[in-house]
Amino acid sequence: KTVVQQSLSPAHSARIADEARPQLEAARLRATLNRVALADRNARKMVDSIIAANSGSGASAVTGPRRLIIAEPNNVPGWPEATAVGRAVGDSLRRMLRTRARFTIVNPDSVRDELLRSRNVNEVTKSLNSDVVVSIKLRALPNDSGVMILQEWDLTAEPAFRTRLQVGKPGPKNEVLANLDAMLIGTVSNLNEMSKAPRRAP
Repeated sequence: KTVVQQSLSPAHSARIADEARPQLEAARLRATLNRVALADRNARKMVDSIIAANSGSGASAVTGPRRLIIAEPNNVPGWPEATAVGRAVGDSLRRMLRTRARFTIVNPDSVRDELLRSRNVNEVTKSLNSDVVVSIKLRALPNDSGVMILQEWDLTAEPAFRTRLQVGKPGPKNEVLANLDAMLIGTVSNLNEMSKAPRRAP
């Protein structure tokens, strides 16, 4: 029997490549986010070990209420609803932290006004007399999907302990809050652990 092979025309090949490109980009982004999350977990284990090792050797934890800034996202390209989603996340985190005596939440309207002037963490914390920040970040992804990232800052801690990062699971934009409770619990746990870390010199 004779097998007849048909070759794809250049136009057909280009169309197939265009259709596959968003999936490839999304796969690359997922791989990158997974690497970031793995690196953060490994760094967290190392940090926890160092904190435990220094807990009895003069490392001073922070005591008393600390002024905490919750920084919500401004306009996110490709995601008009991101501002409202970020505010919902901020409201949920404020409710969760309201019963924790360790933190005093900086007025959200004051934070929003300051973030219109600057998104630099050092400038914002200096202006609002705070040294602890939770930054809520939302990123638009291909195919009407998105991802949420929560980053915690403790600016009085030693540099190795100063920040933690949580990356949510990429997915449809309307499902980006599916694992919100777990991420918020992780954020509160990170803040408590970072407050126990060694402090940098004044």
